[in-house]
Amino acid sequence: MRRIVLTGLVLALLGGCVAAPGDPVAPASGGAGVLTAVATPALVIAKVPLCTLTLIAAAPLGATAALLPPSDPLGAETRQGLADGINQNCGPPWVVTP
Repeated sequence: MRRIVLTGLVLALLGGCVAAPGDPVAPASGGAGVLTAVATPALVIAKVPLCTLTLIAAAPLGATAALLPPSDPLGAETRQGLADGINQNCGPPWVVTP
């Protein structure tokens, strides 16, 4: 069990070693690099449960909204709102960029 936890922690810390999105050439230096390496695992740890809870809530709401007729604007607005929430809570950024 310790080996699995340690492997996960090392992999999460490696996420801080990647270049910032949109700037693949210039690596973070000094304190910015340390902040990225230290804060990225915390971001992942916080984001995974939030994304999971979002998906758990969105599944029945999306299914209920799909039962509404296609011409009903409430169904379309609900589905769009759920899609936006999933994008916000489950999408990028997964790496802290200073």
